[in-house]
Amino acid sequence: MARGGMTVGSHTCSHELLSTLSEQQQLDELVTSKRLLEERVGGAITALSYPVGLPESFSGEVLPILRTEKLTC
Repeated sequence: MARGGMTVGSHTCSHELLSTLSEQQQLDELVTSKRLLEERVGGAITALSYPVGLPESFSGEVLPILRTEKLTC
């Protein structure tokens, strides 16, 4: 798909609601997913499709992680 011109974005590894996880678990989910995809597509992953996407699935703790990992939702 990436070779065909599609943008590939990260999601997480286990599809857990990030708001229910500790900050370290959120970091692990996001970083692992991003790194695996980057290895597979051979390029930078800069987009995140937030799991579930409902207001209660989101917490402010994830914002610094996204910035550090250069991901945007």
